[in-house]
Amino acid sequence: MIILAKSDGTSLRDHTCHVVKAIEAIIKPLLPSITEDEYNTARHGAILHDLGKAHPYFQESLTNGFNPSKYQVPYRHEISSLLFLPAFDCAEWSQLIEMVVGHHKSVRIMINGNRGKGLLDLVNNYEEEAVFEQHYKQWDEWSPYAFEILNECGVQAKRLSYNDIKKAFQQSVCNVESKQCGRNRWRGLLMSADHLASALEEETEQHVCRLFEFPNLKVFEDRAKVADEKLYPLAKKSAASPKPHTMVIAPTGSGKTDFLLRRCHCRVFYLLPFQASINAMFLRLDAAMNGEGDKRLSLDKRTDIRRVHASSIIEIDDDEETILQRHPGAAIKVMTPYQIASIIFGLAGHEAVALDIAGQDVILDEVHVYNEQAQAMVMALIRSLNRLGCRIHIGSATIPTALSDEIRRCLGGKDKVEEIKLSKQELSTYDRHVIYKLEDEESAREYVYSAVRNGKKVLFVSNRVANAQNRFRWLHDCVPEIPKVLVHSRFRRKDRACLESKIEGLENSHGPCVVCSTQVIEVSLDISFDTMVTDCAPLDSLIQRFGRVNRRRPTSSLANIAVIKPPENSRDAKPYTLDLLKKSWDILKNGCRIEEAELQQLIDTVYPKLDMSQIATHLVDTEDGFKLSELCNYPKSLLLENLEIETAVVIRENDVYDYQHIKNERQMLEIPVSVKSLYSRNREWRRLHFGNNPFVCPDCAYDSTIGLTFGSKEELTCIML
Repeated sequence: MIILAKSDGTSLRDHTCHVVKAIEAIIKPLLPSITEDEYNTARHGAILHDLGKAHPYFQESLTNGFNPSKYQVPYRHEISSLLFLPAFDCAEWSQLIEMVVGHHKSVRIMINGNRGKGLLDLVNNYEEEAVFEQHYKQWDEWSPYAFEILNECGVQAKRLSYNDIKKAFQQSVCNVESKQCGRNRWRGLLMSADHLASALEEETEQHVCRLFEFPNLKVFEDRAKVADEKLYPLAKKSAASPKPHTMVIAPTGSGKTDFLLRRCHCRVFYLLPFQASINAMFLRLDAAMNGEGDKRLSLDKRTDIRRVHASSIIEIDDDEETILQRHPGAAIKVMTPYQIASIIFGLAGHEAVALDIAGQDVILDEVHVYNEQAQAMVMALIRSLNRLGCRIHIGSATIPTALSDEIRRCLGGKDKVEEIKLSKQELSTYDRHVIYKLEDEESAREYVYSAVRNGKKVLFVSNRVANAQNRFRWLHDCVPEIPKVLVHSRFRRKDRACLESKIEGLENSHGPCVVCSTQVIEVSLDISFDTMVTDCAPLDSLIQRFGRVNRRRPTSSLANIAVIKPPENSRDAKPYTLDLLKKSWDILKNGCRIEEAELQQLIDTVYPKLDMSQIATHLVDTEDGFKLSELCNYPKSLLLENLEIETAVVIRENDVYDYQHIKNERQMLEIPVSVKSLYSRNREWRRLHFGNNPFVCPDCAYDSTIGLTFGSKEELTCIML
């Protein structure tokens, strides 16, 4: 009889071996000061953690038609695993309990009104004796399978008495009840190994040997040596400094990305403000470090660069099917701050994330662009990362003085932060745009039409996806012969990658073209167009957008940029505040050149003080200490939902089969969206319960040219061009 660990047919014996291999590979990089005794205990935790899956209840739960309601006391396999503690030296029990008891569930539910399934929840709801008997039930039938695994893994286990087993259970309850506030590294270690092994399975041993390698960033030093000083002035500035942290304030296109990478010495976490920007930055780094075409490095020589998409990554669910991208040890990870937000909000997996990122290099690109609540979250992350010993490197084209002062304070002041700015003379070479103000949509479309007729490459930027889609449809009808691309966040990831390649192709082609875009154009896409028409946005975001026009600065000539007047009401101003749009609009001078040397003054006029929403009640990692009990976590953060972060995904009906059967293609089929955007479709669109639990949209709601459309059934039938 084969005892299973997972519904996909993985045996408990094989899974245990995979987790042991994983923990052997990751323990010393994650816990470098670990002793030999602690190393052995960690191995024992990997052996012990899932033995309770041999219980008949769990085996039955993997079959079709299983009905958990027939059992009075809920079953958790990790609790049955703890019954084998007497097989190990009692000196190890405390650490083994910490590794095993909460590797799937918080030991106590952290939201009032919900009935949790952690050890303390069950004891409180069903009484300790009943919980023990449920998890001990039929011991003589199922424990022999677990003992076989123990013996095969080198743990010489003898027959255990009922009293010894019950004592182990009682000791587990006492141990957990006595925990104080803090982040438990042993729980994080086992979670990391367990999820890594679940992702790699038979390939665990093959892949783990390449984890935790530092990236060879010499390519960026080499590029700096040959870079055009006029085009990339940051290339000629030294990256050597004993100060651990970095703040670079310089215009778009000046070489901030390369400079920040030159400041890194360890593994790199590259954080971007927009989920939709991740793919472009990943491709840039991959091409630079691993080569392209005939110069592509062989697989064994490539740097381990991963892009981490949002989806459900902030939370690690019981049945989550994972892939290597999410797991520890990457040389470089490209992601958004929301993927590491668990460390400040105490979400599931926060211990594992903290172990992976502690002591590493973290780049925060364009830190200024977040809204008030998100900005407060990023500041809390900076403080937490600093406490974890990270080297933090911040790059921005437009950062308010109040914000830069607060960041500097958080990182320990000028003695800890290497600050890089361009001189006034260097900044003057970035005067490349003349601003014109447009009163309405009709004027904007006339401007775009005239520009393409005059052979220009045009960016048409919208604040909302629906607006960008409507403008693209208009262009399709108005100038059908002109090459054009629409890009926004609501595309399948595989389609998005193709669109970004098309945009780069359009830039290098001859003749006019138009790219309709949303805010995703602001960060990471290295493109240089002739002119732009854009909705009015906050001044710092506008400056980011402007940086995609005349970026290469081939001559001293100035490029024209047209900004559309803000709407009259707050609803139409979303996702921004109307007051901020009006301030930004008022400070722009019609028909005048934007002078880079004056931008800081303009930014400080729009943002005179640091006005961030207070999120203190949501934080667990604070300057006053850690506010969450060990072995616990919150299942979700209401704040993250309110931020409308892209933490949900949609797939087409036509992609359901491939999504279910081709696991390594899943992310490429997903369309990232905010949770709030799906409120109107929750009842109409079914949801799958595997992978990232995607919602399924009708095929007519998606087009590879237009993207995902939220509309009535009548509207959805005619979205195709």
